[in-house]
Amino acid sequence: MALIIEILHPDGARSRHALNGNVLTVGRALGNDVVLDDPYVDASHARLSLDDSGAVLAEDLGSVNGLVSGEERIFGRIVVRPGGVLRVGRTTLRFRDPNESVPPALLDRPMPAVAMIAPIGKARWLGSTPAALGMALLALVAFGVSAWLRSSGRSSASSIVSASLGFATVVTIWAGLWSLASRIIVHQFRFLGHLLVAAAVALGGLAWGVSNDWLEFFFPDASFIEVFGTLALLALVGVLLAGHLALASVMPRRRQWKVAAIVAVTVIAIGMLSSLSKDDSFSDVPKYPASLKPIAASLVPTQSIDQFENGSKQLKDEVDQLAKK
Repeated sequence: MALIIEILHPDGARSRHALNGNVLTVGRALGNDVVLDDPYVDASHARLSLDDSGAVLAEDLGSVNGLVSGEERIFGRIVVRPGGVLRVGRTTLRFRDPNESVPPALLDRPMPAVAMIAPIGKARWLGSTPAALGMALLALVAFGVSAWLRSSGRSSASSIVSASLGFATVVTIWAGLWSLASRIIVHQFRFLGHLLVAAAVALGGLAWGVSNDWLEFFFPDASFIEVFGTLALLALVGVLLAGHLALASVMPRRRQWKVAAIVAVTVIAIGMLSSLSKDDSFSDVPKYPASLKPIAASLVPTQSIDQFENGSKQLKDEVDQLAKK
């Protein structure tokens, strides 16, 4: 009876080998029948064979970490039935019946161009040094220019440079922490990929900040700006987490986006609850949500004097009615 060994590698890749009566050796050395690129696997780690009943006999070959079945670590022999699972190092071995049913094939419809782009975790450019450094440099320059434009006083070059260096330090530390997580989970630092994701999302956040300033300038009383801001923040946090998870985990792509969405919604909800809990006492000092912009006055939405006087009169009447109560 033949059996299929499905191998789930630490980086999420899958491969399959047929076990049809022959003995298969498993290990990191290239001379094995099943070669595992896993630093927790010995050069000659285990031997797999089929017995007369069709069960798999897995034998540890004196490895450092042994074989793991469930919560039990085994340094001898173990019998594994079809449907069973073994862990060798950080690699999972699943033993499947070649006759098990599979879902029907999907209908092959033309795919949009966007869907044919390689996933973020598999894209070659994600680990490219020019792409990562270029994105980081672009985000750094954009932050410096944004800090200079937002400043209303006399800003020396040193203050702008200091702010930009602080921004670069935060992004680098963030990417470094995710790189450590990648090293622990998938055994690769992937610092450039994490740096590219962090810099790209930071650049997107800066772009939204500029857009939000202009929207608040043109529509200071519009409620839709706050809604758009929340959605934009939700999207940025979700993309940031999904991008890092694609590099630092072995989860399926759908689960990565699901986890990222859940965390993003939780973060936004906590932020909104925190803002609601702040003291919002009344003040007669007007607050302006945006600063003046270098734009022609004719393009700024305004009201005529009559409209202003009518609005003021209506507001006065409302205040008088409230005072009488």
